[in-house]
This record gives sequence, structure tokens and C-alpha cells, in this order.
Amino acid sequence: MQHPLFAMSEEQEDMYPEVDWLAPADRYILEYLNSARKPDGEPAEQTPKVIGLNTTISRKHSGARCRVLDEKGLVEKTDRGVYRITELGERFVKGELEPDDLRDL
Repeated sequence: MQHPLFAMSEEQEDMYPEVDWLAPADRYILEYLNSARKPDGEPAEQTPKVIGLNTTISRKHSGARCRVLDEKGLVEKTDRGVYRITELGERFVKGELEPDDLRDL
């Protein structure tokens, strides 16, 4: 079952025109990873399959986008096919960074 919080609307297809590498799915992946927490509050590690099961983003696309987000420092790869959000990613989700702040990453 898809989580309604992460459903993309048609208006969101072109959310970040000012940042050529930032895709609409990235925001939803980051929001999901930010919400996935261990009991101690630390970010939980997730696979693209789990992300896909909990968002409207396929496992394949989640994996491709996680690799880009890892390159840009918004998530970190902790094992083969396993990711968690970084402090930079958390700041973006919380609105402390604008998409334009990510342009040169």
C-alpha cells in the first residue's frame, strides 16, 4: 500500500527547475528516509525496495535516485543497496535549505 503523504501530483513533476540534478522523487525519498527512525531517534537504514513499498516511487527508480542523492551528500550508502538520510538531507527536508542551495553540490 502506498503512503498517501508521499503521493506525487502532476503539479509536482517540475518541482525544482533551478537544480538540474534534483528530481521530484528526491523530495519524497528524503521525506521517507527522514521519517524512518530507530528507537533512539537516529536515522534508520532503508533499501530502495522498502522505499518503493512505502512511496509511489518504484524500487528501480528509488535505487537510481538514492545513488544520486548519495553522490550529492543528502543520503549515505551504508551497505550494498542500503541508505540513510544525512544531516544535509535532514536540513533540506526541514526547510533549512532551499533547492537553490543544492545547485552546486
